[in-house]
Amino acid sequence: MMNNKLIDNICLYLREKKEESLELLQRLVNIDSYSHDKDGVKEVTLLLQRKLEEEGIECEIRENEHYGTHLIGRIKGNKKGRVLMVGHQDTAHPTGTLQNFPFTKDGNLLRGPGVSDMKSGLVFMVYSALALKKLAPEELYDIELLFTPDEEIGSPISKELIKERAREQ
Repeated sequence: MMNNKLIDNICLYLREKKEESLELLQRLVNIDSYSHDKDGVKEVTLLLQRKLEEEGIECEIRENEHYGTHLIGRIKGNKKGRVLMVGHQDTAHPTGTLQNFPFTKDGNLLRGPGVSDMKSGLVFMVYSALALKKLAPEELYDIELLFTPDEEIGSPISKELIKERAREQ
């Protein structure tokens, strides 16, 4: 169980990573990743993969014929059990939306295609997992980060993978 000191340290870590995480968010948002834009979604995958691997997190990419790639990041914990975090890389915004609607920051207001659904969630997944990996190794269950390419169109290829990953012990 996490104690108050650990929670405070995680909060401090996340505050210290604020600018870095905003930079990652900006880079993610400024990639057109419409569900049917296989190359755009793959670009998001590769950016997330680079970030995770820079932090020592093992990654697996799963290609598919019709949509972008799945990315699975794995952190090995010391405790028995596993946490599965799932997020999607695609947006409902058609390719080309960035030309008129790029990432912008006005005070605390962030705008751009996918900022709230769900690229900020992807950044949260990455940095919360990194905080736990760095600050709570003795408290850590295995963590699996699953990034899917097709949620905005009903997850036609991801449904089975999500079920598979959720069942695995």
